[in-house]
Amino acid sequence: MSSVHNYIAVNNPDIPLLSPEGHSDPRMGVLTDVSSLMASSFNPNELPSGYEARLHDIYLPNATVRTYRGKFAYNVRLVTESGANSEQVGSCLFLDGRMTTMLNGKSKGIVISKGQQNFKYDPNREFSHWGDADTSYHILHFSIDPKYFISFLPQDEPWADDLTNRILRSERIIGDSPAYISLQQHKVIQNLLDCPMSGKMAQILMETSVVQIVLWQLHALFRDTEGRRPARIAQHDHDVANALKEYLTANFLDDHSLASLARHFGVNSNKLMFLFKSVFGTSIFEYISDLKMEYAMRLIREDQKFVTEAARILGYKNPHHFSAAFKKKFGICPSAVK
Repeated sequence: MSSVHNYIAVNNPDIPLLSPEGHSDPRMGVLTDVSSLMASSFNPNELPSGYEARLHDIYLPNATVRTYRGKFAYNVRLVTESGANSEQVGSCLFLDGRMTTMLNGKSKGIVISKGQQNFKYDPNREFSHWGDADTSYHILHFSIDPKYFISFLPQDEPWADDLTNRILRSERIIGDSPAYISLQQHKVIQNLLDCPMSGKMAQILMETSVVQIVLWQLHALFRDTEGRRPARIAQHDHDVANALKEYLTANFLDDHSLASLARHFGVNSNKLMFLFKSVFGTSIFEYISDLKMEYAMRLIREDQKFVTEAARILGYKNPHHFSAAFKKKFGICPSAVK
């Protein structure tokens, strides 16, 4: 650890990882207090009151899942000076926080913020990651064995061939600009972190979730439609879309109109529809419908509600309309759920 330009440099491999030996259940990852690693190099035992930073590591056969939550007590610069981390491909998803990735010798970095993601391969240790103090972070990071990574890339995608060749040549890789975390990824992230299984079954299910999340990420970052990348969305507009998603997730049973949502968020109706679809890949009301149907499934399967009760709770006046929407979502009638 060293202090450079008012930033505390932390060597990533110095942050301890859970040893997989003796842990057949991947959910038995340890929660590590790394507050001391973020302390000042001049006052290593002195931290601001109330400060806490924790890591949770889960080892899978071909990948490591790391979750970081907390605040940096000081400005930090994460570097890879030693260890095996640089040999792995890395996938990073920011559920909260903001950080800048710098390439050695460059003056301009790549900023990744809440709700965004990026991918990197850094075999020559050329990147550093800069984070500011007093910023809340919730980061999900995957370290994946390169051979395994190459094995699950889709062979019919041009970007997959390019990534494979660059890894085999030990060339650095990073997305030119972060992509937004999609709704599909959010669902799989929840499945990954809430996996109810243990042992080998958990390893298979969790590693499958990692593959799904990373493939969605690579598709968003590296595909090139007709030679053009999708138009970038300003950070403020992304924040509006993210705030709308959080609002709908908490209030999906309420009656919503596009006009009322536009007034609530102070955005033109057409722009609000465009932002949500651009960031999350689905419309506002498709998202509300998905939330309702997933809730209906829980009501029927877990709470043992009758179909008519579930329809009433979700605001359907006609149970047949509810059954049709349920079957469209899940492929089965609600009466067939056991």
